[in-house]
Amino acid sequence: MGLASKVFQDMFDCATPSSQNDYNNNNGIYDKIPELTLEGESTALTFEDVLSFIYPNTFIPIGWNNVSEFLRIADKYMMDSVLSASKTFLEREFRKKPLYALYLADIYLFREIYKESTKLVFEKFPDYKRTNLFQELSIITRSKLINQYTKYTNALQKLSKIDFTSGYLHCTECSSSLNHNNEINKKFSERVRQSIYGSSTFEKI
Repeated sequence: MGLASKVFQDMFDCATPSSQNDYNNNNGIYDKIPELTLEGESTALTFEDVLSFIYPNTFIPIGWNNVSEFLRIADKYMMDSVLSASKTFLEREFRKKPLYALYLADIYLFREIYKESTKLVFEKFPDYKRTNLFQELSIITRSKLINQYTKYTNALQKLSKIDFTSGYLHCTECSSSLNHNNEINKKFSERVRQSIYGSSTFEKI
């Protein structure tokens, strides 16, 4: 444990024997065994999974069901190997649950995961914005997403009002056809309302 966690190494170095000594039947004396108390850990099950991950005799895979607790414990007890493995999982799987990945990346400052998952969240922002998990994002991240999406929709509204086809004729048959211009404007309005996040056009906006 000391090799896997800097916090536990310090705890072991400073541990003192329990005031209640345990009687050892083998040698007829009381063993003074130091005790460690883990503050804030309400259940031993998750911690047991983390220990199983650290020790090679049992393989515990990191998944969506435990990555949050693995990160919490790894961060709290400075377990670099567990933190790194959890981050690797998110880097590989963030596309499946982008909002949850963004939530965790926001907490543990995973910059690349934060950046990439934000793009996916933005593509379906109105849907994600209505979820309870969105409200658990930091106020900075929530404000950033809302402001960014507002700028994006405002830019699309301005684009949709521009007449890009005025005076444009692609064939002689269109020289007196008002319907042609109306049809092109209609198609353009429909297309600009589609998500263009990640494109060079959006980056300029």
